Amino acid sequence: MSFDIDAGPEAASGAPADVCSRTMPRRAVAFLSLLLVCVGIWTYRNSLDGDGIFDDDPNVGAAVDMYKNPSPKLLLPRPRSLAYLTFALNYKFDSGRVRSFHQVNRAIHILAALVLFGVAGRTLRLPSLGGRYDDEAADRIAFCIALIWLVHPLQTQAVTYMVQRIESSMGLFYLLCLYCLIRGATAQRAWPWYVLDVLLFFLGIGTKEVIGTAPLLMLLFDRIFLAGSWREVIRRRGWFYGLLLGPMILFGLYMAPYFNTKWSHDMGLGHPWITPWMYARTQTAVILHYLRLAYWPDKLCLDYCWPVMPVRELVVPMAVISALLALTLWALRYRSRVGFLAAGFFLILAPTSSFMPINDLAVEHRMYLPLACVVSLTVLAAYAACERFAVRAGWSRGIAPKILIATSIVIAFPLALRTVARNRDYRNSLAMWQSAVAAYPMSHRATNNLAVSLWEAQRKQEAREYFRRAFDMECIRSANRGGYLDSYGGLKWVLNALGKPNDIFPILSEGVARHPNLVHYHWFLGDELLGAGDSTRAVAELREAVRIDPGFNAANVMLATALFLEDRPRDAIEHLRALVRREPKDTAAANYLAWVLATHPDPTVRNGHEAVRLSEDVCLARNAKDAKSWGTLAAAYAESGRFDDAVKACQTSISLAHVKTLKASESPEPLHRQMSCYSERRPYRIKVEELAVHRSPGGPAARSTKKGTTIRTSLEAAGTPNGVRICIL
Repeated sequence: MSFDIDAGPEAASGAPADVCSRTMPRRAVAFLSLLLVCVGIWTYRNSLDGDGIFDDDPNVGAAVDMYKNPSPKLLLPRPRSLAYLTFALNYKFDSGRVRSFHQVNRAIHILAALVLFGVAGRTLRLPSLGGRYDDEAADRIAFCIALIWLVHPLQTQAVTYMVQRIESSMGLFYLLCLYCLIRGATAQRAWPWYVLDVLLFFLGIGTKEVIGTAPLLMLLFDRIFLAGSWREVIRRRGWFYGLLLGPMILFGLYMAPYFNTKWSHDMGLGHPWITPWMYARTQTAVILHYLRLAYWPDKLCLDYCWPVMPVRELVVPMAVISALLALTLWALRYRSRVGFLAAGFFLILAPTSSFMPINDLAVEHRMYLPLACVVSLTVLAAYAACERFAVRAGWSRGIAPKILIATSIVIAFPLALRTVARNRDYRNSLAMWQSAVAAYPMSHRATNNLAVSLWEAQRKQEAREYFRRAFDMECIRSANRGGYLDSYGGLKWVLNALGKPNDIFPILSEGVARHPNLVHYHWFLGDELLGAGDSTRAVAELREAVRIDPGFNAANVMLATALFLEDRPRDAIEHLRALVRREPKDTAAANYLAWVLATHPDPTVRNGHEAVRLSEDVCLARNAKDAKSWGTLAAAYAESGRFDDAVKACQTSISLAHVKTLKASESPEPLHRQMSCYSERRPYRIKVEELAVHRSPGGPAARSTKKGTTIRTSLEAAGTPNGVRICIL
């Protein structure tokens, strides 16, 4: 099959790029544009009343807070601030009705399809293609590309999922930037289009950072479609690319501090246990999965929780993606138009699907714009096949666009029906999580959220079973990485609500028997045994957890607590000291050790000077901002006889506790009791049994899973009854 959409390099260099060879037939374009709008409205007609789900709540809630509490700080640029502003405007002008959020999302998607129609049509008319496509062919090819892209079910996550307005808006700005470049290159007065292009680019940056690849893609487009050489690119539009590049660097420098804050976490950046190589190799399988869904979107999933894959399972995906990349570079070497589409696919995916670790390894909305490249390449190949078929049949080549239109409608209709069906999955959380688990059963987070939805639907025994499944999957997947598992909190919560809290013991014991080398089963069982007062068995389980994963700090701290409760304080102290030496950045372990050294009732265990050294390192050198650390410092000062310093440190601790009290309704009463001791120039002492209350700082005893939060909560707090319920853990 021929992919001949080129007229050869000489056509690109010989044809002027500043004027368009033909005027667009406005009536045909207007009709096809109207048809795209109607198709988009029909396809997403059942998406308007769907509930908000998963990440919708925190994002829409943040927008509501933005509207309720306006501040000059909101004017400062922050990651994705423009997208959040649109949520706030939605709330302001329509009282937070969920339907209006969906209407805006649908409008953005339809507008993006119209811009894609314009980009494709104008590109096919460029002089560099040497008249390869006449007006009728250009219009119909562009329409087919936009139509299939518009109705493709892979787009539903960027359209029907409310929060992914971030992705679709970025895609719209990306396409508009490319459109303005084409208009500027073919207009008599180019500079207004280029200035508008720069403005749209910065609006895109305020929506999502992926648009940072747009200047490079536009540069490739310029060289392949508009200019005969790189020198001509620089001569004609060098100042334009300078405008794009310079401020983008400044914006990146300004935004850099946010990548070390909660904003980085909100955007899903950074994985402490995934290296760039692990992420990159797994992305080869993810990209192949994306391509399969582009051609056969049978099973769509909101939340894959795609695991890092071993190299032995990635031999074929790595070979295929490497071959595709090599072919792309080869095609670009000869300035092939096919090479541009392939490069666009990989370039747009590069920020999220290359080597930078992101919390979610696979999400379907990342294919929103790359899908346009896949569809364009496929439609152009189909048109070439239609031309060849027409010639062999003895027909006029002019019949090829009509054959292409008919074929595209035949393909688009079932895709649109699949999109309509997929929109139904978004009607509520239960439907969505059922579809997610059916599509990808190994997603522990989807399984966990399905359990929550089942519980809220009063299907309690099913909820218990799915919490158990999620817990087992998460233990297996987490292996030796340590950390708390959200599904455990849900499982505990359900067992307590059913009045069967002791059922956790056979569940954990069975897990230990089936998977003796998985650290979490031992860790959680040790925690539960401590809670039940069986410190001897708890020590055995926790020692096994530490043996399996020596770097699992929470298990190490819990083991020390178990040793204290076993009346083995010296063993516990030495274990904590070894942990602090091995993990000097673990402030929780250092603070725990300092607290015991300052407050233990046994004078042979206490060591005030060591406690002061550890606490000052946590509070002063590392500038701790939590009440617990400053309370420990106060106790250490008192043990060393520095009661005036103890009073000051305790006052700081009480102040921090009061700030926390306003948010979490917690009482700083224990700190007031400690203050009484220091004011009377007495050190503070604990009972060893009190350590069991905090037997695992930051671990399972200190964690709970909330049953659910809602957009309704945020909107009703703002004075409106309109909203929806959302399940999110």
